[in-house]
Amino acid sequence: GKSGMVVSQNQDSSNIGIEILNMGGNAIDAAVAVGFSLAVTLPRAGNLGGGGFMLIYLSEEQKTIAVDFRSSAPNNISEEDFLFLKNNYDQRRYGYKASAVPGTVAGLLETHKRYGKLPLKKILSPVISQAKNGIYVTYDLNQAIGSAEQLILDSESKDIYYKNKVPLKEHGLVKRPDLAWAFKEIARDGQEAFYTGSISKKIIAAMQQNNGFISAQDLKNYQPRFSQPIQTTYRDHKVLAHPPPAGGAAVLLEGLNIIENFE
Repeated sequence: GKSGMVVSQNQDSSNIGIEILNMGGNAIDAAVAVGFSLAVTLPRAGNLGGGGFMLIYLSEEQKTIAVDFRSSAPNNISEEDFLFLKNNYDQRRYGYKASAVPGTVAGLLETHKRYGKLPLKKILSPVISQAKNGIYVTYDLNQAIGSAEQLILDSESKDIYYKNKVPLKEHGLVKRPDLAWAFKEIARDGQEAFYTGSISKKIIAAMQQNNGFISAQDLKNYQPRFSQPIQTTYRDHKVLAHPPPAGGAAVLLEGLNIIENFE
């Protein structure tokens, strides 16, 4: 194809990426907008409280960059805390003690700052509208909520994803005003809003009320990492992947090198 393509796990989020390209944005603008939108449409995976990895190809420089914005461990976890989490599955898997320092916002914003074209406020505008006006619950989202019983254990999650004690029904409209507020704060103040400003204050208050490990210093100190990808060749094609700690990248490249010895 000779025009842009946007692919994500949710059609509504992909449509926002297309909207950004039609505004004159570049691939980074579209990807960052989609990344934020997935917090609305794919809450189990695309979220402000999580992290991720990105590979970026800069065509003018013919260069590929790896961005690591994986969540990191809070600084004040002790050996005792690790042993406690090791021996308590529910605490290790769910709740405030299970939470790592979020990297999504820093990773998306720093990437946009370096390589984006349109202003942040412009690319977040349709995302804010999406959260404010709501989305229609897909079959996928309905099933995901129903299979995540831990949502019932948290009062805020329960208020968002359950109605009359049952998961949000398919085709129903769900609005996310609190998330729209967070997007507005980020659009106005950038990383500062999430890591030292208005949003961080809410995160820290919740951590303190629920005995979580994340501190204000943890948020303030978080930095995404920019590095070179790892690579190999497969039947004369160069293949690039994100370096560790991205899961499976090295295994993928090794696997390709093994199977190219066979027809």
